[in-house]
Amino acid sequence: VILFTGSALICLACCRLGDLIESHHHHGSSSSCGAEAGDGVSKVKTSEVKTPEARSRRLALLLFFSLTAHNLPEGFAVAVSTISGHWFGLTVCIAVALHNVPEGLTLAVATYDWTKSRWKAILVPTAAGLAEPLGAVLALSLFREHVTAKLIDDLLVSVAGVMFCIAIAELLPEAASTRCWKCSISGLLCGALVMYLTHQVLDHASGGHGHGHSHGHELGLF
Repeated sequence: VILFTGSALICLACCRLGDLIESHHHHGSSSSCGAEAGDGVSKVKTSEVKTPEARSRRLALLLFFSLTAHNLPEGFAVAVSTISGHWFGLTVCIAVALHNVPEGLTLAVATYDWTKSRWKAILVPTAAGLAEPLGAVLALSLFREHVTAKLIDDLLVSVAGVMFCIAIAELLPEAASTRCWKCSISGLLCGALVMYLTHQVLDHASGGHGHGHSHGHELGLF
């Protein structure tokens, strides 16, 4: 609970600090633009034009960094579960891959909304997803003696706090701003269904694997 709450609050504080820095920078650039043009209406139009782009950029960057941090300990968990049993590791891998699909789609849409580039919308989620095999490699090579069940659980809970904060403070308000309630509610329910099925698969596969049950439970939260 402490790790979850602490990571969520830190994430929220970082987001708000970023807002303050960006608004200060944007206000300064808008003021200089208005002074050069000598027209207050020009300054208002500039601000209106830049605001949607700034919001899209902010959301895409937040998702990229949070999902990258989210995928790293998942790679640890998949590697450790594979060591405990090949069938269990395969099941965990499939379940994690299943819930990575909506994550990748979310990041791709946010990236495309910011850059209007299909290639970047493909490359950015791919780069974030590569953190998962990187985590597995690190767990099996450099940190094999140090990676424990408790460490993975703590990392996953901390990242869950970050993801929870971004979902509540960023994703849900962004979805509400579209006023497309049917799509927003459908997406929320589909995501919840995927998470529930993932949890059930992991819970079933972790039976009789000792500490693997703990990993199944924590991964099911994502």
